[in-house]
Amino acid sequence: ETKVEILTSDIANRTPKGPRYISPSSVKGILNIKETKNFNYRIPLSNNNVEMNIVGNCIHNIFACIDEYNDKERNEMIDRIISQYHLKETLINKDSIATAWYNLRQYLAERFGQATNIYHERPFRMEQNGQTIVGSMDLVWQTKQGNIVIDFKTNPMGYKELTDKDSLHYAGRYGGQLNTYRKAIITGGETVIATIVYYPVAGLVIELE
Repeated sequence: ETKVEILTSDIANRTPKGPRYISPSSVKGILNIKETKNFNYRIPLSNNNVEMNIVGNCIHNIFACIDEYNDKERNEMIDRIISQYHLKETLINKDSIATAWYNLRQYLAERFGQATNIYHERPFRMEQNGQTIVGSMDLVWQTKQGNIVIDFKTNPMGYKELTDKDSLHYAGRYGGQLNTYRKAIITGGETVIATIVYYPVAGLVIELE
């Protein structure tokens, strides 16, 4: 016996026109810049032809576990991860990566207060407009007042390119992605008090509104 289920018009209307599952980075939207912090400190790259997404993945993985190590172990861990990504000829100054992380931590603590929890790669799944958004947030700095959501970008360009609204590299172009993170946390019953893009290579924090 063959069974056939006929979709009601309501269900059919709720079927997404695009892909059923999408990533947060595919959500479009532009936000304004609320505040910036320039550390005037860069992670030097000795190879300008390297693929920045590979550099970004390497730095993300270092950031995700750096607080678990003491100074000696930290340097060994950074060396090991850089080697795994075959970036020893590109990321030649491992101390600069650690400094980029500690600069961010200090800024977040001074601006928003000490963290009660720090989440690296915080996963989420959210239904929106008939589609399922699946992803993870690079960093969530959770305080008593609420959450600060941080996304890491490794674009090495300078302050002007990243803050100019007419630039293709304008940080506010990640607004759709950051708004998705914000909505996911709020839908989950928590509070978001800031959304931030952090450029560790450029040494720049950009808070969006």
